[in-house]
Amino acid sequence: MSTVIYFDQNALSDLRKRKREDKEEFNSIYNVIVDRKLRVLYSYTHLDEIRNISVEKYRDEHIEMLQELKARYIKPLNSGIDIRTAWTIWHAYIDNKAENAIDGGAEAEILLEKLNKKISGLPVEESFFDIYKGLKNSILRSAMEMEEILLSMTHEELAFNGISANEVKAQILGLKKQALKMAPLIIPENEELGPKVFRNWLQSQGKCMSHVPSDEIIEEIGKLFIDASGRSIEQEQIYDETDLSKVAKAYSLMNWAGYYPDDFTSLKKGKDRFKASEYDMNHVAHAIPCDYLVSSDVKFSKKAKACYSHMGVKTKVVTPVEFIENCL
Repeated sequence: MSTVIYFDQNALSDLRKRKREDKEEFNSIYNVIVDRKLRVLYSYTHLDEIRNISVEKYRDEHIEMLQELKARYIKPLNSGIDIRTAWTIWHAYIDNKAENAIDGGAEAEILLEKLNKKISGLPVEESFFDIYKGLKNSILRSAMEMEEILLSMTHEELAFNGISANEVKAQILGLKKQALKMAPLIIPENEELGPKVFRNWLQSQGKCMSHVPSDEIIEEIGKLFIDASGRSIEQEQIYDETDLSKVAKAYSLMNWAGYYPDDFTSLKKGKDRFKASEYDMNHVAHAIPCDYLVSSDVKFSKKAKACYSHMGVKTKVVTPVEFIENCL
């Protein structure tokens, strides 16, 4: 069975021809992938980040590189593998984003981001209840719209878009279950929230997370969070049993405790650090089925290793140089 590799966005970007000419390690990685026919996977999070690139030719370079490597796309519906070409996936993705912008399909995503920002202590106008009500209604509307689409499309049309009727039905059922299970968060609007409060409490208790082993850090922070707030992290945020939710829970605990944290308030060169942190978290979840997650980002790698250790995931988190050493 071929080795399966997942790159974080920065590492993936360095595999482009223009970039790897100046970075010998990425040139070596590219050649190893091609010569040994290794399998590279990419996700909708990669596509989201590529779409955010302002220069079209740079966006195109990413898709062309994925096409050259015969990279395979991880389906958002069920984490299955889509064998369509990178350019086909990209055009379908752009079309889908355009349709969502018109029919309001992106509403749930926007509301969920507002909820997470509000819980993290960032300013959001809507109340917790208003966000909860809007999020639940949006999820139910999405399920109804998907039912209408399913009825209007033939099996051939679904296959052309890389999905099956059973996959769509499963997602519809999942959305309905998710909406029905949702309960409003009982958090007073005037309560001070966010990492700062928890970190101040840890400091007052003389707790330093940097000395805790990575395979113990998440469980330890979870216990301390209950001691500090009187409730678990699950009572402050919405989680389910998916890999993405498990990673999100672990990532939130580490960020809140200041364990190689992301600075949510940072806006460097127009970059939304809160969104960037969410992208990083998603990459960790997407790489779970892979043999390797390749990244040069120390903070990202530390948190990824802690997540995998906590979840019992076998994926190896390596730098580009370490990846070459493992494969040669």
